[in-house]
Amino acid sequence: AEGTIEGAQFKLVPTTTNISNSQSFGLKTATTTVLGNFVVQPENNGQNVSKQALGIEVTENDVVSNYSIKFNTSNIPVFFDSTGTVISASPPTGITLSWNETSGITDDDSIYNSNMSAGVAIITSGILSTTDDDSLFTSKSTTAGNLILDGNLINSKALNGKVTVFCNGNETSNSFVVNGYDTSGVYRTDTITGVNNATATGSISFSEILSITASNNTASTIKVGTQATQVTMDPQVITITPAGSDVGEKYTITGLDQFGKSQIEVITAQAAGTKVVGNKVFTQITSIVPASASASTVKVGTQKVGRLSISHTIDKLDFKIEGNPRVSNIFGMKTQDVRAIVDNQGVKITSFSGVPVKIDVPNNSIQNSVSEKISITNLPPEDLITIVMGNGARKISAEYDQFPVNDNLKEVMDPELTIKVDATNKNKVEIFDKKSGHSIASRILDINRVFEVNNTKFQFSEEALVNNSFEYSSNKDGFGDNRNIINLLNLQGSDKSGGNKGNFQEIFNTTVAKVGSNVQASQLSLSSASSTLDAAEASQSEFAGVNLDEEAAHLLEFQQAYQASARILQTAKELFQSLIEVV
Repeated sequence: AEGTIEGAQFKLVPTTTNISNSQSFGLKTATTTVLGNFVVQPENNGQNVSKQALGIEVTENDVVSNYSIKFNTSNIPVFFDSTGTVISASPPTGITLSWNETSGITDDDSIYNSNMSAGVAIITSGILSTTDDDSLFTSKSTTAGNLILDGNLINSKALNGKVTVFCNGNETSNSFVVNGYDTSGVYRTDTITGVNNATATGSISFSEILSITASNNTASTIKVGTQATQVTMDPQVITITPAGSDVGEKYTITGLDQFGKSQIEVITAQAAGTKVVGNKVFTQITSIVPASASASTVKVGTQKVGRLSISHTIDKLDFKIEGNPRVSNIFGMKTQDVRAIVDNQGVKITSFSGVPVKIDVPNNSIQNSVSEKISITNLPPEDLITIVMGNGARKISAEYDQFPVNDNLKEVMDPELTIKVDATNKNKVEIFDKKSGHSIASRILDINRVFEVNNTKFQFSEEALVNNSFEYSSNKDGFGDNRNIINLLNLQGSDKSGGNKGNFQEIFNTTVAKVGSNVQASQLSLSSASSTLDAAEASQSEFAGVNLDEEAAHLLEFQQAYQASARILQTAKELFQSLIEVV
């Protein structure tokens, strides 16, 4: 059993004791269900069996088994063998298949039953339509002011139609103001002018009517109804049944699919009285337009659809559904080429198709990407270019695993390639790794039909053909002819660079002479610069240098002046002492 408590996932350890104790608390082994989209029930085993099979690979106890899911003659999904020929004698025990056909109704004229005009959209009138001439106000006379609505759709919030007013008398001097919400949920007002013994139709498609007001008393009875502009319904498919000979007639159906997305389906009529069932599931019909006028009446109806579900026990087995487009179209099981798993270590994204995965991080969706780590595995032998963009610090570091010693590095460095010309552009080629099927690169041919990949140049000798493919393998054992050495020798005497620049030897001699001349000129420039440097240093010394002889002479002058001053002081002292003694 598994569950979630305040966003944290928990899981019971499936030991014998835990399983026994958990049942006492009402916990059993957990199962999960893969629920398909709504589709028409696939044809059973007695009809077109080659197309109506769903391949499935089941891994149980590390044993991989292949089956196919098909409907038997009782219209029940069961496991067949991998070829879809016979019912499997040992189907997987942990998987349960079921089919629930609960959406929509099966009714040949639930939308329309009348003649059709070429290129003119029909006005739906079946039980799924809201077209009704007195759905809002039943036939009676009324006075000026608000009408007391009494039709069967007065409380509907899904009218999806325009308001109609049938005037039994002359109401040309009267008008009717309709208030309500249109199909987009916007409050609108529509004014309908009365007519004489006819039906007047408004211009706004309403989903809900709040009030209808007459400007004057009616001259006679009136009826207020609705004319459907679209049909909203549960998911179901459309059927076409012509009563006359309309073989090949095409009907274009426009509306919304079961996911609310716009879609168009064209159904082609068969023999008179033969019902043709569409393939696309609709939840809303906005228009049905015939290409030509019908020979007689045409019924437009609906047919129920259902869902295929696959339930399995968690942790007991794994299964993988084939990635074929028919899986989505026929069985409603839409598979993806990429798997994303979120765990404690981050997000793990895996490509199942071999096509590189593109991951975009929206602006401002990450507050701090410092120390974010991205691990990439199973890369093809092509350059990996990483670009850091945006504001802030731009720094990225990388680690990579070295190949073990016993790995065949030669196969990695020189892979076998498949080169395929694009299906629409003969000047574009796609390069695939032959072993893994990875798309390594796309290249555009230059004017000489040359392109390069993995440091190897390729050239088409003639104009490339779309969808043409080639196999490339490196010459690992070194066997081959002597074309390369001949081409090298031819370089010696041919003007390969063009412009009459000479052959390889002449170009080499010219280059050597030019280099020598440049070296000699550089040496002369160096000698001249050295002389200029010496003269500059001498000039600097004249102003900033020290002359020792002059400084020594100055020092002697100061010394003699000091001695003279000392002698004067000594004489003055002696004279003063003599005067003292006399006194």
